[in-house]
Amino acid sequence: MTAPRFDLVVFGATSFVGQILTRYLSQYLAESQEPLRWAIAGRSAAKLEMLKAALGEAGQQLPILISDATDAGQIAALCAQTRAVVSTVGPYALYGEPLIKACAEGGTDYCDLTGEAQWIKRMVDKYQAAARHSGARIVHCCGFDSVPSDMGVWLLQQEAVKRWGQPLGEITMRVKAMKGGASGGTVASILLFIEEALADPAIRQDINNPYSLCPPAPVNGARQHQVKAAEYDHNAQS
Repeated sequence: MTAPRFDLVVFGATSFVGQILTRYLSQYLAESQEPLRWAIAGRSAAKLEMLKAALGEAGQQLPILISDATDAGQIAALCAQTRAVVSTVGPYALYGEPLIKACAEGGTDYCDLTGEAQWIKRMVDKYQAAARHSGARIVHCCGFDSVPSDMGVWLLQQEAVKRWGQPLGEITMRVKAMKGGASGGTVASILLFIEEALADPAIRQDINNPYSLCPPAPVNGARQHQVKAAEYDHNAQS
């Protein structure tokens, strides 16, 4: 098997978040001299060339890959060229599945910044078996609304076990201040999420269960909490 050309491909590089990520990677790699083989990808060659030009000297040798999120053949070809893909192409519920399918079946690692829990559950149900078979690591929710809370809980629980010998039963996160706003893609994702939730009672039930994305087998007591959540939801509806 031929080794992939790239270690990482930024898919959707000309999107709002994609441009931020591309600028960050260019600056970081220029300063660190880390030998990362990477490329930018999207459906518009003209926009990708403009992004390269905006990066100045750092972008001169940056490879471009042309791929449309809705073209399964192009997506598969993109995944075959890299060890990992980071996707900023949303709403993911509209455009994300072909890339998940190609990564899961081909063994390409993947991450995104979606918060579309209803779509994540569909992807887990459809492609988890294929990802386990191929060895692909599919990681959702790598955005601001997920990483600080996840890492914060992990660090707090480590400290709780160290101090008191057991994890905390409940943790509340509060954001004191923040800058910036929602991108067009984020707004579109929220609107689509609301539309799907209004149309499907099963989605509404899932989003009211904090353990809906947990594996069905017991994992650190998650199954017990799943049962309790389901019982609570049933009692609330009765």
